[in-house]
Amino acid sequence: MDVITPAQCRAARALLNWSQPDLARRCGVHVQTISNFEHETSTPTKTTLTRIALTLANEGVELGKHDGVKRKSSDIATFKGKEGFALFRLDVLEAAQRDGADICISNLDERLFDKWGEGDVNDNYRNAMAEIRKTRPGFKFRSLSKKGDTHFSAHRHSEYRWVDPEQFGEFPFYIYGTKTAMILFERDNIEIFVINHPVVTGFFRAKFEKDWSRAEQPDTPPNTF
Repeated sequence: MDVITPAQCRAARALLNWSQPDLARRCGVHVQTISNFEHETSTPTKTTLTRIALTLANEGVELGKHDGVKRKSSDIATFKGKEGFALFRLDVLEAAQRDGADICISNLDERLFDKWGEGDVNDNYRNAMAEIRKTRPGFKFRSLSKKGDTHFSAHRHSEYRWVDPEQFGEFPFYIYGTKTAMILFERDNIEIFVINHPVVTGFFRAKFEKDWSRAEQPDTPPNTF
């Protein structure tokens, strides 16, 4: 499955009234990369395609079937499958790089995140987050998992605490910037619904802070914060 096609890239730029240099600047890639992609003379790396698609998504462009594009009708974005998970990872990372961020995750089972981002997606994300944590004073990344779970895949950048099993929810929610993501893991698919609304996110952030204040500090390494 393509992250974005050349036709969608051209159509999305037209929808936003952007030139190729406009898109290249916002994506942080060379303008020739955009030109070659749209003229189908070369294909960028999957990481670059993901960055292009995410940049357009953040401007309210939704990529559809059969090379279609349209403006989103709401402040809710949906990501599906491994390609969608890669887009989501990049969105969180860019928020952390841009805003500093106080990132919070509830109802976390890292094994599911390991599965859907296996390989470069998770490796690049976790390495970048670890670097942000080392270089940005005040950066916070906190995760609530089920009591007894010691699978701390993100221990280089995340602090973990435990909640009792009866308080552990059915699906994780992920707070970053003004966005709240609700993540539904299925056997053969993943769907991520991202709400970009400060009031909604404020509600979930307040709930997280309350749960965090009551959560238990694990005594199992590598939780060494």
